[in-house]
Amino acid sequence: MINKVLTLVLLSLFCFAQATSKYAYVTIHYEGTERDDEYVLGVRTLIKSIQLSGSKNDIIILSSPNVRQQTIETFQKDGAKVQFIQNIANPYKDDVARRKYYQSRFDGTLNKLHCWNLTDYERVLYLDADTVVLHNVDELFQCGHFCAAYMNVLAFHTAVMVAKPDAAKLDDMLRSLATLDSYDGADQGFFVSYFHDLDLAPYFDPADGVSELPMNRLWLGYSMNHIYYYEKSGWNHGYRIHQFKDWVIPASVLTYPIAPVFKPWYWYGYIWLDLNWVWNSYRSHLNEDWSFPVILITFLVVATISGVTYATRGQTIRENLCTKYRWVSALLWSAATIWMSFMMIPGIMPPSIAIPLFFSVQSVLFYYIASKFFSLYGGHEMSFTNLYKMISLELLVSFFMVQLSGYPFVSPVLRVLAAFTCFLAFPAVQSTILLVLLGPATYCDNGKQCV
Repeated sequence: MINKVLTLVLLSLFCFAQATSKYAYVTIHYEGTERDDEYVLGVRTLIKSIQLSGSKNDIIILSSPNVRQQTIETFQKDGAKVQFIQNIANPYKDDVARRKYYQSRFDGTLNKLHCWNLTDYERVLYLDADTVVLHNVDELFQCGHFCAAYMNVLAFHTAVMVAKPDAAKLDDMLRSLATLDSYDGADQGFFVSYFHDLDLAPYFDPADGVSELPMNRLWLGYSMNHIYYYEKSGWNHGYRIHQFKDWVIPASVLTYPIAPVFKPWYWYGYIWLDLNWVWNSYRSHLNEDWSFPVILITFLVVATISGVTYATRGQTIRENLCTKYRWVSALLWSAATIWMSFMMIPGIMPPSIAIPLFFSVQSVLFYYIASKFFSLYGGHEMSFTNLYKMISLELLVSFFMVQLSGYPFVSPVLRVLAAFTCFLAFPAVQSTILLVLLGPATYCDNGKQCV
């Protein structure tokens, strides 16, 4: 297998674009997963953040063979150079003895080794697709032959790495894939095993000039995990160190290693994860057009309301729903419209559009249709004044609940519990608002007035 990989690596040399600088920023991109579009957005945002930092060095996307032509053209229009590589097979996929766990979404991450094949450059700075560059980090090109930052006492994080390209080093790493363990069955575990003595290396300091040491450690500010902000309720608990100590966010690079559903390209995480808005501030510079999805969603909502209005015209009151069932019915309908609204809105829609759209669509669907339904069972007909009151009150309550769930509790566990409690309580609050403003039902099955 290793010989095959070496052959593919040599063949890939002919596909490399010409270097136009001594240094390069690098990331990888492979497709064939259920989240291809999300990672395209991540790479594009990373490219934009590098450009906004003022760096003039090359930006290289190491692209697997199965990447769509449309994706390649998009990266090139964004100002990156696309270099085609062959995938490096993951030997840990079927070798249970050499890993603790394995996730198929990391199958292509060993392609990071191709950074050592970029011998046209003196140094390359690798960045994961879910990172953003907050400040110019060109000084990292002065770092040693391998540099990374520790995320805990046992392992460094491979989201940000500096490498000195070297074909001999690449050859040695490829051979080591057959023998070294990887705790995560992917690139990070392999790199931790290969560069096992990085913890003994001195910290890189740009004031010392170019380092030719085999390894340097990076300060945490060069690879800051956004999760640290939530764990300590801010940055004032040990994270303000070295040259980053006086910055608003004490970091040059912000990383987002978190469960896929909470990555910063999904709008729903923005309700509770404050630092996602930092990532979005760079995304906002991309040329995106979401007008068609918004128009389509608006049309679907209007069509639904029109259909309900038409279906209920001239209907008489039906005496088969008593007060005790109204709240449960409202609760179920609230949950249903939350799900419907969530499914209508694309996950990677910009949060500044998606969040207001979600609350607007869900509120209209719930209050209008629910009031129409209850008016057929002895309730009062919904007026536009009451509809306005309901939506206004709900927006106020929603804002309070979001603020409560996002409050920086000392414990991250409490923060998560607060978020889920508010989410689960939302249908109950919404149902209560509806029934209070509608008033009690006029009568029940036995002809007596409900209380």
